[in-house]
Amino acid sequence: MPDGAPGESREPGTPPAEDDDTSSQIEAVIVLAGVDPDGKSVSASGYVSGLIETGGKCTFEFAGDGRVVRVASEGIADRMTTSCGVISAPVSDFAVGLWTVTLKYELDTVSTMSQPMNVEIS
Repeated sequence: MPDGAPGESREPGTPPAEDDDTSSQIEAVIVLAGVDPDGKSVSASGYVSGLIETGGKCTFEFAGDGRVVRVASEGIADRMTTSCGVISAPVSDFAVGLWTVTLKYELDTVSTMSQPMNVEIS
């Protein structure tokens, strides 16, 4: 039986070429974001799918009312993803109104950013 996929030609015993576009499989995902029940903090959590590693930088960036609030955490490998854990910032860092939050993950040559999520600060 040939080593490669049908129609693939390569020398016997050579490993298949790796797909260079692994970034399309890696995705930052925000699980939740909002004001905590006690009203003192704004929290967010997220993970990176398609990647299991420890040591990368997770940055949650909140943007609203002409301001930006960034909170970073370390990515931690879990069973199926890279967890960014739960972060929080004092609600006093935010103005009342609609904010958007994104999660960016970076380590060496890997970089990905989530879709934005809306957060209402009241």
